[in-house]
Amino acid sequence: MANKPRSNWSPAPPVELTSNSSLELLSQGAEARVWLLELNEPDATADSIGSVGRGRTVNVGRSISVPQLTSFAQKPSPLLVGNGVSRAVICKERFPKKYRHPQLDVSLTKSRTKGEARSLVRCQRAGVPCPNVLAIAQWPIESGEERNGMSPISYCLFMEKVDGCTVRQYLEVKSDEPAIKSVATEPALKRSKCNDETLYQPQDRVTTVIDADTLRVANTVGAILARMHTAGIIHGDLTTSNIMIRNPPAKSDDSWNPQLVFIDFGLASSISQTNQAGKKAKSHHKQQHNAEEKAVDLYVLERAFLSTHPGSDKLVDEVWRGYCEYEDASLPSGEYSQTANAVMKRLDQVRMRGRKRECFG
Repeated sequence: MANKPRSNWSPAPPVELTSNSSLELLSQGAEARVWLLELNEPDATADSIGSVGRGRTVNVGRSISVPQLTSFAQKPSPLLVGNGVSRAVICKERFPKKYRHPQLDVSLTKSRTKGEARSLVRCQRAGVPCPNVLAIAQWPIESGEERNGMSPISYCLFMEKVDGCTVRQYLEVKSDEPAIKSVATEPALKRSKCNDETLYQPQDRVTTVIDADTLRVANTVGAILARMHTAGIIHGDLTTSNIMIRNPPAKSDDSWNPQLVFIDFGLASSISQTNQAGKKAKSHHKQQHNAEEKAVDLYVLERAFLSTHPGSDKLVDEVWRGYCEYEDASLPSGEYSQTANAVMKRLDQVRMRGRKRECFG
């Protein structure tokens, strides 16, 4: 029997999105698509941003009706400009997966979208810089085929568009200028057995620049990460591509204060860190579990630095310095220091497990 031609595995985006001429697809992964959406609603004011459950909508573009989810931020949203709305918004669309049962797919997609929004809101309340949440919307995909009597549904999370560049882009741009000569380290006896002597000629190798600016960025990353962990939030996917710089400097400046923003909380989770009175978790087992979750978060970031940015060991050390020296006025004196020390000790154990997995599979 001849195989049927394989159709595109990815379902089409919602009709409400595709009908907007100002829509641009930024990226697509296995779980979601990220869209850049241009808003065309000059009359939408700050007063039209409703709260959860009111059911009010704001027409965005020519045909998109967005149910409102905010204002949750402690500060006014930078998206609201005068009597209008800023032109750029990020829409993260989680589309249906054909390999999952329709009811399970809807349940997972809905819970993950709400979970990401909830993590962003918690970060906002804790003072962790992250994109403002604007709205959550669900759209049946009219062009999709029904399965078990259910139409496929996309869930979309609307967020503030963060201007600037990622930490990865910033480090790579700075590292493009100087190139360090690497000299072959093979013993002379081994070298003589190789016919191709060109393999042992010095070669240009781009390494990560370590200066006052990059160290300042690394220290700020550690401090923000400490604040996030203190709030009981685990990012789950910390890389230099998921940390943005709002104000990248045109040139080196000793007075520069980097404004960082953590993005992509799709894998974020929450842990019971402290209650409102600031008391420690009741059980010793729970404390160990929390330290493990935080240490794994740190390990993911460490691996991202070392694998993406050669020679960035000093930057990683500066991240840990910022993490351990963080101070939280809401905690009793010395409590965070003890917590940070426990996390760093746990990080050593996580490293050992990671090396064992790399060696033996």
